[in-house]
Amino acid sequence: MLNIRDQVGNVLPLKWNGVQQFILREKMKARAAGRPPRFLIPKSRRVGVTTLEQAMSFALCANRRGQYAVTLSDSREKTSRIFEMATLFYDRLDPALRPNRKVESSKSLHFHELGSQFFIGTAGSVAFGRGDTLQRVHGSEVAYWLANRRDKENGVEQLIAGLTEACSHGEVTLESTSNGNSGWWYENCTAASTRNNEWTLIFVPWFKDRSLQVPIDRDEERREIMATLDDREQWLVREHALTAEQLKWRRMKRNERTMRRLFAQEYPEILEESFLSSSLCYWDHADLNDHAADAKPERRTEAGVVFWVEPQDGRSYVLGADVAEGTPEGDYSAAGVLDIETGEQVARLWGKWRPEEFAKRVARLARYYNLALVGVERNNHGHSTLNTLQNVERYPRLYYEKSVNEKRRAVKKLGWGTDQLTRPIMLDDLREAMTEGSMLVNDRALLAECRTFEDNGNGKYEARSGFHDDLVMAWGVAWQVRVRGFREAKVSVF
Repeated sequence: MLNIRDQVGNVLPLKWNGVQQFILREKMKARAAGRPPRFLIPKSRRVGVTTLEQAMSFALCANRRGQYAVTLSDSREKTSRIFEMATLFYDRLDPALRPNRKVESSKSLHFHELGSQFFIGTAGSVAFGRGDTLQRVHGSEVAYWLANRRDKENGVEQLIAGLTEACSHGEVTLESTSNGNSGWWYENCTAASTRNNEWTLIFVPWFKDRSLQVPIDRDEERREIMATLDDREQWLVREHALTAEQLKWRRMKRNERTMRRLFAQEYPEILEESFLSSSLCYWDHADLNDHAADAKPERRTEAGVVFWVEPQDGRSYVLGADVAEGTPEGDYSAAGVLDIETGEQVARLWGKWRPEEFAKRVARLARYYNLALVGVERNNHGHSTLNTLQNVERYPRLYYEKSVNEKRRAVKKLGWGTDQLTRPIMLDDLREAMTEGSMLVNDRALLAECRTFEDNGNGKYEARSGFHDDLVMAWGVAWQVRVRGFREAKVSVF
């Protein structure tokens, strides 16, 4: 009777997929065994767990009197998406079956004639649920709850204790992707895996979702895949009967740029492996130690600039810049200069200046390095720096990003644009260049930032709270300009 929106935007009747059927069966087994209805579901990405729990809570409140169900998510953005799912259930329901709704809040479906209510909110107050009587609780992405609180772990424990007490006679289901090998989620999932607490663990690896496969038309390709299995693939076939189509999807996904380090966390195959992988820093600390040992000493410093290698006649250079507001309490503005041919870091500009003043310093440094090609991140305050470089400094060699518009016409945008798509590519390329030695690292301040560049708890890598990542971004832009700028200009530099 319920409808959902699929991944391409189509509204379709809800039918349980393989993962949802698996979870329902595991819950039934636990109940039949006399275990309390307390479930922890560490899971792969986008396999339909939230949809299942929303549908069950909605059906409970829309069909029975005196029911109170709660869903809590980790962020306001996800809460809004979940609430949209619940309102779609209601709006597309057959009018003959749709209970009257009293619109009091944008966070709840209040069926006042039934005396039932379905609340959907964001995990915030540790006192939520205390004093209430709940029949059903669903927690989404619990490993990321209260991520910005200093007392996160104590707060999560208090919040879950209050929810389970309020729902003492109902069902509590908490689900999440992994987020490191510490904290409430990790500790309780680990205990539940050996039945060492009251929770029943339902681990959902990616291959429980049978849609995650790539069709194979030729028997030759199928035989080739099965003949080239590595050790992990052999284990997957032996223990979980994975098909060649599933293995093809796995190989393709693991080869994606943004999934090379995150696959075990986002698409786990073994519970323990997912926890361990998600706790890693973006950079390998052993590699950072090697770079620090090989870095050249500073040749000289001048007005916020560190020089490792002076410019040489006949050589070409690029400069990448990340711009901040320039306030004393804010972030730094940073720029890095690379030798085009060798990929060596030759100079760095770093400090707190207004964007216009930073532009003047960038222009001066770029002119010193043989009119280096300058790429500035254009987001936010970068526009002011670019405007000064172009219209005040009249700097002649600025990087333009090339793309194709909706009419398939070539367009150019001044500067480098960092967005949800380009940011992970830039960071992955920077890390790969450093790891493989394509970029010769001299900047020890960059290495210090790399050591505190971590998963922020929401799947995004950035500076740990209280630290900075300005140099990471500046050198990332510089590397993109080195690779893209001269390639697009069809200039041979290698």
